[in-house]
Amino acid sequence: MTGAVRLVDLDPRLAEVTGRTIRLQVLVDHSAQSAGRCPTCRWAVSPTRPGCPSHVVALSLLENRPLPSWLAQLAGQVPGVRVRTETPSDEDRRAAEDSAAGLFPAPRRVRPSGARP
Repeated sequence: MTGAVRLVDLDPRLAEVTGRTIRLQVLVDHSAQSAGRCPTCRWAVSPTRPGCPSHVVALSLLENRPLPSWLAQLAGQVPGVRVRTETPSDEDRRAAEDSAAGLFPAPRRVRPSGARP
């Protein structure tokens, strides 16, 4: 399989609102013990790609974790999944705070000479 993972590539049970028992069953059905192929959907599994999409989505739902970036396009299609939201970096946040209007100009932030960037 190449390209983006689609909803039809997942176990059909994940396209519905499911309970914990169904999610656990999907996880067990798509669990590959070693490198090779998923026993249910025949998705290629390797140490660098440890699970088929159904296994990864079911595990994310069970652990209430965001989907990995390679499955983020499924967030609006699979009920209950979430994706990681981008948060501004500290530098971006500081720049926004420093440029905010105030009573006087904000002092320039200076890093100590031995500080890491």
